Amino acid sequence: MRIIIVHNEAEYFGGAERVMLNLVSGLTAAGHPPLVMAVPGSRTANNLPAGTEFRPLPRNQPFRPWNLIRQISAVCRETGRSGETLLHGWSARDWELAALAGKISKRPVVGTLHDHPEAFFISRSRQRLMRWSANLGLDRLTCVSNAVRSACFDAGYSPGLLTPIHNGIHPAKPVKKRSSPLLQLGFMGNFSAQKGLIVLFELLDIFAARYTGKWELQLAGEPQDEAGAELWRRIQHRFSGNAWWHRINHVGWIDSPRDFLGSLDLFLFTSPQFDSLPTVLLEAAQCGTPVLAARVGGVEEVVQHGRTGWLFPANDTHAGAQQLLDAVKQSGRRQKLGQAAATRIAEDFSIERMTRQYLDIYRKALRTGQ
Repeated sequence: MRIIIVHNEAEYFGGAERVMLNLVSGLTAAGHPPLVMAVPGSRTANNLPAGTEFRPLPRNQPFRPWNLIRQISAVCRETGRSGETLLHGWSARDWELAALAGKISKRPVVGTLHDHPEAFFISRSRQRLMRWSANLGLDRLTCVSNAVRSACFDAGYSPGLLTPIHNGIHPAKPVKKRSSPLLQLGFMGNFSAQKGLIVLFELLDIFAARYTGKWELQLAGEPQDEAGAELWRRIQHRFSGNAWWHRINHVGWIDSPRDFLGSLDLFLFTSPQFDSLPTVLLEAAQCGTPVLAARVGGVEEVVQHGRTGWLFPANDTHAGAQQLLDAVKQSGRRQKLGQAAATRIAEDFSIERMTRQYLDIYRKALRTGQ
C-alpha cells in the first residue's frame, strides 16, 4: 500500500499540521511510510520527520486555477508509480486537489476534517466547495471528533463517508507536581474572543470574590492581530483596577508547553465557541494536570466530567466560577483526576491508536476504490 499525503498549506502551521507530522511518524513506525507532498519551504515541509519521502507541491496561495492544474499534474505523476496507491487530502483545502487527482488517476481518496464544516471563518462558497468535494470526490472522510462528524451530518455530508478518528500525541510521563500553598491556575492560547479570553477574566472576577485562598493565573499567549490586541487592552482597562489583578502573571509565548502545563494545578479552557478537539487539553491531561473546560465541540470527548476534569456550560461564567471554586477546594481530588486524565490520554489518544485507525480507513478506501 502506497500512501500519499497531500497538504498544500504554504504559510500557516498549527494543530492540524502537528497532528499530520505525528501520523507520518506513526505510519512509518507501523511499516507504511507515506510519501508527503507539500509546498517546499513551508513549515510543514521543513518539520517532516527525518527520512520522510517528500515531493514538492507547487504553491497555490493565493488560489490560481493554473496553479491547481500544476498541483494536480504533480500528484498524478506520483500516483502512477504503484498499483495500490491512495491519496489523503490532509485538510479541507486539500480536498479538491486530492479529489480531482484521484478521479484522473483512478485512485481512492481519503480526506480529514479538523474544524466545524460551517465554521464562521469559512466562507459560504468554500463551505459549498468542501461539501461537493467530499460527497463527489472522497471515498472516506475522517473527522477529528464525534462532534465534527455530527456537524458534517447536519451540514449535508453523506453519512456513509464519515468516520471519527481522534488525534494522537507523542507519549510522555505525567509531570511530578510540587506541593505549594499557592494555587497555580493556567491559560494558554491566542488572545482572541474565539479562545474565550474575556470569558476567562469574567469567570476569575466572580471566583476572586468568593475564594479567600492564595492563587495565581499563569497567562500564556499573545495577541495575533489588531483585534486580539484591542481585546487585551479592553480586558486590562476593565479589570486592572481590581484587587486581584496582581495575581495575573502574563508569561507571553511558551516554547515548552509541557513544562508550562505540568507546573499548573488546574488548566482553564474557556472557549465560548465550537472547538473540534483542542490539542491543549490532550497536552494538559498528559502532564497529569486536570482541566476545567467549557462544554463546547469535542471537549467532552477529552474531558470526562468528574473523572478526568470538570466541565461547565459555555459562556456561563457564574457556573464556571462555582465549578472552579469547588475544584480548587479539593486538592486530593484534583491530583486523582489528573492521574486519571494522564492514563486515559495514553490509552485513547496515542499515535499508535490513531495510526491503526487510519490504516483501517485506508484499506477500506482501497477496497471500495478498486
